[in-house]
Amino acid sequence: MDGGAVRQHANPRPDDVHREARRRLATIGYETARTRELATGVEMPKAMRYLRMQIDFVAQSLASLATIPDDFHSDKYWPAWPGLGITRADR
Repeated sequence: MDGGAVRQHANPRPDDVHREARRRLATIGYETARTRELATGVEMPKAMRYLRMQIDFVAQSLASLATIPDDFHSDKYWPAWPGLGITRADR
């Protein structure tokens, strides 16, 4: 993931945070796994479902702040999940 890259936003808005959350979910292939689950009935990995829950929580928390940090893209705000082979060093 590219979350650690230096990308500053002047006056970030909640939709910027939610866009970052969607980007992170796309990076792990969440939508593909969800579509496959719906089409075949085979569950996606529980670790992926849990990571989605964590990403949603962070996005909601950051988006609800009175002042969203300019560096909200930073990995320091977002979960890593070694169970999916994603660590902070990988991003």
